[in-house]
Amino acid sequence: MNKEKSTLLWCYKTPNKLFTVNLEDNPLESIRNYVSNKLDIQTNYELVTIGGAYSKFMPIKSVLSHTLLDSIILVLPKKSINLTIWRKQEEICSLNIQLMQTVYHLKKKLSDLKGWPVNLIDFTFKGDILENSTQLANLQLDGKIQLILQPSPPFIIIVETFWGDTYQTEANRCSTANEIIQSIIIQTLSESVRFDYKNFLPPIESYVHLIMLKLNGTLLKGNECLNKYNLKPGDIVKIVTTGLERMEEIIDIHIVLSKGTVLEMVSARYDTWFIIALKLHFLLGISIDKITIALNHGHVKLHQPLLDSEDYDEKAIITANVYTNNKPKGQSNDCLKLSVKAPSGVVHQFSLNIRSKIKDVKRILRQEKLLEEIKYMNILHNNQILSSNFRIIELRQNEIIHLELQLKTISLNIKSKGNLDIQLTIPIKTSLAQLIEKIKPNTGNLGIIHAGKYLEENEENNLVHHGLYINSSIWLSTIENENILYLATSTAIVPLVIRSEGIDGLQIQQLQLSVGSRISLQLFANWRYKRESKTRVRRHVVSRLCRNSPQPSRTPMKDYSRILSSRQSARTTRFAGLSARPSLSRQSTGVKSIQENNWTMMTPLEYRNLRQQKLFKNQFYEQLAQEQRMKDWKNSPWSSIELRQLVRSPQISIVRDTFKSDKLIISE
Repeated sequence: MNKEKSTLLWCYKTPNKLFTVNLEDNPLESIRNYVSNKLDIQTNYELVTIGGAYSKFMPIKSVLSHTLLDSIILVLPKKSINLTIWRKQEEICSLNIQLMQTVYHLKKKLSDLKGWPVNLIDFTFKGDILENSTQLANLQLDGKIQLILQPSPPFIIIVETFWGDTYQTEANRCSTANEIIQSIIIQTLSESVRFDYKNFLPPIESYVHLIMLKLNGTLLKGNECLNKYNLKPGDIVKIVTTGLERMEEIIDIHIVLSKGTVLEMVSARYDTWFIIALKLHFLLGISIDKITIALNHGHVKLHQPLLDSEDYDEKAIITANVYTNNKPKGQSNDCLKLSVKAPSGVVHQFSLNIRSKIKDVKRILRQEKLLEEIKYMNILHNNQILSSNFRIIELRQNEIIHLELQLKTISLNIKSKGNLDIQLTIPIKTSLAQLIEKIKPNTGNLGIIHAGKYLEENEENNLVHHGLYINSSIWLSTIENENILYLATSTAIVPLVIRSEGIDGLQIQQLQLSVGSRISLQLFANWRYKRESKTRVRRHVVSRLCRNSPQPSRTPMKDYSRILSSRQSARTTRFAGLSARPSLSRQSTGVKSIQENNWTMMTPLEYRNLRQQKLFKNQFYEQLAQEQRMKDWKNSPWSSIELRQLVRSPQISIVRDTFKSDKLIISE
């Protein structure tokens, strides 16, 4: 005959009782029906388990059904916390999340808000990385948590601009609209002005509100992540001006060139002359550094608006003079045309002197094309790696020389729970075991955590295939030993992998589990009453009773524990004048008898002061512990420690729904 399956349940509304719940075919549904019907709790509660194979609080949905027989189910009220997410010294946002959820749920909520991919989000708390499966309830959160955005390999997108140019540029999964706009403007200036583009780049705050990015017909805010709108490699985005897109305060502009040619265009009144200069650069093929705009016999600055607010008129027409000094360059015969393909697919085209070397190509890519990752790449021609001093003229067979970039190394930020925080450049063809051995030689049982989970070896031994890229952050952590525990059920023996860390896991590993065993009760008692094994009784220690003294006097003395340990005990108690009076039994030596006979109680000085010191020490530490518990409760009401404190009570009782009732009383 099979035993009836049941589990134990504790509820926050009845802290002194443990209920036995019969489990049917659907254990979760059985528990929910019991909570709803027997405990009269309909909503706003969480079901959490502890014990069994789990040494921490786990939502019941995350627990295997056959482990419920060896666990305690806790019915807790729903609690949430406001978390402020910081990235370095910048506050990103504040989120309200339930404490019984995991770090992965927090990542998902932030991803829905900001658009960042979940696999690129990492959270650290007190300098330690948080795994995706970590319960927020098991952390003593103080309302703040640090965010780390992991880098990702770039991919190619097509950008069409309002001034007419079309560019291929790189973007990644965390790129924002402002970053794409800034990249295109710098690319335009660098092609026109070469190395001096920074002198002609106006402050970003002067034009960031005037230029927007348009993706699939949607205008994006400047700090919005493009991944939020499902940006894919090869997609086309447009850079537009806010005024023309919204048709706000439009005016006509007449541009008179130095040769007398008149150009007509429309723009918004609050646009800057920098927007006009970009249009002139495309229409006339004039380098921006050669453009000088004069208005009302005075030169304008590129970051100035077209019209001030007091000059605005719906029919306003601006006539500006443009003076150019654009001399053609006659060096075509002494230049080499290069086409360099990046790993993202973007093709960079530029010209170099005929005497240039490969190191000059790297310099141009770094300074003009803003390709900072070039120092981690090799330059190849027909799959052959070229050295830095290789002369490009030796590759001149066609009009354009085609080169290719290939990633060779990546830089990793390596951290651990200790003080380890180093930056290491390592070849991408490196296995995880080789990486660990390079960081901490002869150290076993270490794993690498990235994106909230442990990385596993693959056959290709390529770090990029693990999701790592240049400037990725990884954490070294000790892998907890895992053991297979066999749980016996009514039908089969089910193997369950548990981590041996924690008291609950160790106790399960040591005990022989069988069908119908009540091991969960023992685990619950050990978990709940782990604080003390003995009962402390408050005693009033009398140091001296003197004649005509209404209250006992307490005099702190030195520590005489060493003297007391030399087998002196309370039996050395003597009374002055005892030889002149009859001997007293143990029952007549109370305080009342002493006061009635006006005797003075004399005890050994060492014993008396030691007992007094113990009393003061116990009272001090009990008060300190109580203050610390109250402080922790205010800071983190649902931390692991305080949940245990919540469940504590002087005694518990097991209540069964059958006619027989068994009680287990545990006194502290």
